[in-house]
Amino acid sequence: MLKKIGMIARWKPVHVGHAAILRALPSHAERALIGMGSSNRYNLRNPFTLEETKEMLNLVLDRSNSYDLIPVPDLDDGPRWRGMVKDIFGALDLFVTDNPYVANLLRGIIASFARWS
Repeated sequence: MLKKIGMIARWKPVHVGHAAILRALPSHAERALIGMGSSNRYNLRNPFTLEETKEMLNLVLDRSNSYDLIPVPDLDDGPRWRGMVKDIFGALDLFVTDNPYVANLLRGIIASFARWS
């Protein structure tokens, strides 16, 4: 079993496809760090507040104790966002993403990637 696994998505809204991956993350590591992307955005593209997003995630994860929800704000500077993610998440054994841009930004600071699809 992995020690720490991470993932970042907007989760706005959480849907059936998200639910499957969200429930799987904590079962593959001692700790799942679930980043709530666009945490600083509330607009037409991001129609839920940070608190509403947290509540949706907690409902899907059934408030188990093996995960942490982490706000991850949008930045308009990829390298700066990369550094922020490294500082927030620390060392991870695995990072899950289906976003090639995010994978490219985090390559070199994350030990391993898994593609979510």
